[in-house]
Amino acid sequence: MVKVVKKYGRVEDFNPQKIYNTIIRAGGSAEIAQKITDEVSKNVYDGISTAEILRIIKSKLRKMHIGLKARYDLKNALLSLGPTGFPFENFISSVINFQGYTTKTRQLIKGRCVVHEIDVIGELKVGDHVKRIIIECKFRNESEGYVGLKEAMYTYARFLDISEGSLIGLCDRFDEVWLVCNSKASDEAVQYSNCRGVKLITWNYPANESLRDIIHRFNAYPVTVLSTINRELLTRLVANNIILVKDLKQFNIEEFSRRFKIKKSSATRILEEADAVLSFK
Repeated sequence: MVKVVKKYGRVEDFNPQKIYNTIIRAGGSAEIAQKITDEVSKNVYDGISTAEILRIIKSKLRKMHIGLKARYDLKNALLSLGPTGFPFENFISSVINFQGYTTKTRQLIKGRCVVHEIDVIGELKVGDHVKRIIIECKFRNESEGYVGLKEAMYTYARFLDISEGSLIGLCDRFDEVWLVCNSKASDEAVQYSNCRGVKLITWNYPANESLRDIIHRFNAYPVTVLSTINRELLTRLVANNIILVKDLKQFNIEEFSRRFKIKKSSATRILEEADAVLSFK
């Protein structure tokens, strides 16, 4: 069995099914997924790094469809929202909007004991009732990072203090607390969150409702999936609250070039790639 070297030196067996599944999740057809998987399988060798495998996959996808290539590399695109957590908070706020919530970011809420800065607050009208949620966002710069028991307990403790504060009129009532991370969660964090009623959403959890599932379902891709956007432009886009590829649809080439002071040729490439990501079927 061919061995693959992951980041930080961990070794595992090469699993071509992972490549196939990720391409399918990104919107690729079974035919494309199988073709890429077969071609990559022919090129792997014992001791190959996951970074090299990813390079081969993206190279082959780029030749087939630049939009699919961008969507495939979603995990690294989320990492590129860093190094601070603010863009990730804005991104989660935008994603939650697709689920019908109106949102606010970085709000101060007075609990019974202390004042809390909440990353994202969401409100959803359900009949005559307004459902209110608080969301704790945990951004991990390293793909090997994870959310542990400490973060799950901390999130629940904040929710308890705010809930008790609402009972004595210090703040609004909140119905749920969510913990959202761009990476994975430890088994203890999952167990504790399930026990305490914390809605835990990570890169790959829960099944069919993970962060990557939600992003694919709503076409809610961050602008960092676009290879035509450099770090300098990304900083300006985020400062203007342009977080999603969909946010670029408001501009034509002339407007985009003028507002962000880039060449029309660059604006054209960016908007064409954005269209390719959103229109891929």
